[in-house]
Amino acid sequence: RPWFVVDPPDGKVPPLTDEARKRQAELSASRATRGTADSYTDRSPGDRCIAWSIGAARILPTLYGNSVQIIQSKDYVAIRYEHVHEARMIPIEGRGMTRSHNNAGLRSYYGDAIAHWEGDALVVDTTNYNDKLPYRGSTPALHTIERFTKVAANKLNFSATFDDPHTWTRPWTSWS
Repeated sequence: RPWFVVDPPDGKVPPLTDEARKRQAELSASRATRGTADSYTDRSPGDRCIAWSIGAARILPTLYGNSVQIIQSKDYVAIRYEHVHEARMIPIEGRGMTRSHNNAGLRSYYGDAIAHWEGDALVVDTTNYNDKLPYRGSTPALHTIERFTKVAANKLNFSATFDDPHTWTRPWTSWS
């Protein structure tokens, strides 16, 4: 099914901050001085088979590859996405492999995720993204909260909250 912005109530991704608009303008200006593929750096991480999209965005419906498999062990949740052939291994708070988020100096394409349960909802809290895979122009300050709630045998409700004060004027939440 389609995804919707459910917060803010107007159903729209909040406006970009002045800082984000300036970053977009600088990026556009730098691209205007080069050809479309002068270097490997002109290709996205997805084109180069390095990384596709951050975890919270990978589950939002796309043109193909929308199957997600979630497997839980005693200490971890693994989330596997059909079209990227990889799995996120996420430690569950309060279990044997529990830990706090990594030091902010340790950043990765998919960030540092930690899961916990709130009733029937699996909540995945992710910080420490690097600057190589910005989602909709985000910065490494991006913080995402994903919620997975089982509603039937093979069906989940999913929501993701995106918070980056350097990119959007307020946090926003999508649901699918």
